[in-house]
Parts: sequence; C-alpha cells; structure tokens
Amino acid sequence: HLMRAVVPMVYIAIDLEQHKTLDPYKPFRARSSIMKQFSFFLFLFVCAIISTAAHDDDKEAIVTCGSVIKLMHVESGGRYFLHSPNTSWSSNGGSGQRSVTLVEEKSDPDSLWLVKEADGMDACAIGAPINCGDQIRLEHINGQQNLHSHNFQSPLSKQQEISLFGTEGKGDDSDDWTVVCDKRYWQRNEPIRLLHSQTGRFLGATRSKKFDQSNCGMGCPIEGHLEAFGLRAYANDKRSEFKVTHGLYVQAP
Repeated sequence: HLMRAVVPMVYIAIDLEQHKTLDPYKPFRARSSIMKQFSFFLFLFVCAIISTAAHDDDKEAIVTCGSVIKLMHVESGGRYFLHSPNTSWSSNGGSGQRSVTLVEEKSDPDSLWLVKEADGMDACAIGAPINCGDQIRLEHINGQQNLHSHNFQSPLSKQQEISLFGTEGKGDDSDDWTVVCDKRYWQRNEPIRLLHSQTGRFLGATRSKKFDQSNCGMGCPIEGHLEAFGLRAYANDKRSEFKVTHGLYVQAP
C-alpha cells in the first residue's frame, strides 16, 4: 500500500490504504471537501517523479514537517481516529467553534491533519524531522483551521474542550501542542502524547465517552463519535496516547 515518489530535495511516501474506499456520496461529506482532497494529492503527483530508489527504513518512520497524517487513538483499541466533522460546539457553555471528535472510519478525509510549525515561528522546512519535545500545530486539511484547546468545558466528560480555530491555517498560541515521546524523533506507529502548551492538558479520549441519542439528541450528527477532550493525564494513561498509522509523509533525502 505504499507508493514512493521523489521530487527535487524531497522524498514523499504515501500510504494509499485510507483512500481506496473513499465514498463521495457519504452523507454529510461536502463535495467541496472532496475536491480539496483530490486537488491536494493531484498537486503532489504532478510534482512527483515515481522512483524505486531505496531509502533507509528508520528515516521513513519519522514524522516530518509538511506530512499529512491520521492519528489513531490507542485506548480505543486502534479503531478511532482524530477527526473534525462539519459541526460546531454549542455556544451555550461551549466555544461555538468547529468540533473535534474521533471516528471509526479510517478512510474519512476529515481525519487528515497537516503537521506544521508552532504559532509565531518561522515556517519549518518541508521534510524536517519532528523531535520529541517540539511544539507543533496540526491543521485540519478540509477545515483549514488548527487543532485548538482552551478553558471551555467539554460536553460529556466535563474536562477541557477540543476544537478547531483560525482562518486559512492562521490562529493563535492556543493552537500549539508539544509532542511527548520517548525517542529522539516522532516515529510513525509509536505511541505519542500531545500536550497543550497553554493549559498543560493532554489531548485524550475514551471509549466510555461516546455521543449517542441519550446525550446528543435525536438525529445527532456526531452519533457514534468519541468525545475528544483535554485531560490531566498520569504516566502510562492510554487515554492520551495516539499513533500515526496512515498518511502522506514528506521526507528530506
């Protein structure tokens, strides 16, 4: 499922598994979002020259600036992915900003996130490795807003709300997250945690906090989604562990 391509000064690895079952007629999926996805990948393919050149496996495993990733949640058994549906949190007790949840369907393009530099920093070099301890932002590909948190209360767990914020990728320092991991670099398929730099809360979720008709009402657009929240996690708390398992990876040669 891995396609490799070489462009000048950049190596790109594309995991195609998440796209082989795309359904353009799925309810609530806007046609404009589909076009954004196809346009994004078409740009990369136009630039790329397909190559069978060998590359170091350890190098390929590193998450880098400019990569587009999916984050799989560990505690839910690897079944749920960080996601942003086209809905907003209530402004009655919530922020009114676009919501962030977790979904089971790994082929949904609304679970794609761009890895980039922290707010106010110079643009990171495309393909530069992300170190453990680095501050980053994750921009939602379709929403063009950043993963965000603040002191609003999350609706189910009553912890800290997670949302999207900004316009065309520009937001504020509450979009910054520190990558917490044990190795030198952020590695694919290895558990990491994302620490919200402004509030000291970890991005988290749990199977016990799921939206259904009893807590979300009839016709709930996020029924079956897990709540994403910011929590004060303890050591080895699986609720705050994520892995990068799918995506488009950009690497320097």
